Amino acid sequence: MKIASIVAMFLAFLLSHCSNTNHTGGVSGTYVNQSENEYTKSFDNLVVTPFGSNSTTFIVLSKTGYQKIINGVIQPKLYKQHVWRTQWDAPAKILSEGELGRKFYYNSDKNSLTIQGYEYFKIK
Repeated sequence: MKIASIVAMFLAFLLSHCSNTNHTGGVSGTYVNQSENEYTKSFDNLVVTPFGSNSTTFIVLSKTGYQKIINGVIQPKLYKQHVWRTQWDAPAKILSEGELGRKFYYNSDKNSLTIQGYEYFKIK
């Protein structure tokens, strides 16, 4: 009887995990973007992780390393980091942050997130 209970709990866990993954569309993961213009080089990461047991709330951690370019000379690398709490809108495939109104658009075909015109590609 103990084995049957353990197997039942394992199956319930497995089924709930699969349904949560499908519900969120696989948005969790690490995304990267690299850009450069005449003033700056930047290397950005977005790490999207579920928050607690609520399958619609995610934490988005943004880590940016950037180098200013002054008179053609690349300056030492600087870093900044931001954390946002977002809500997943499954039909629209959008992570929405309420305080600043940021929206992260998820593209399942390209496995990417887009925010303010910058596209981040999922690496894991």
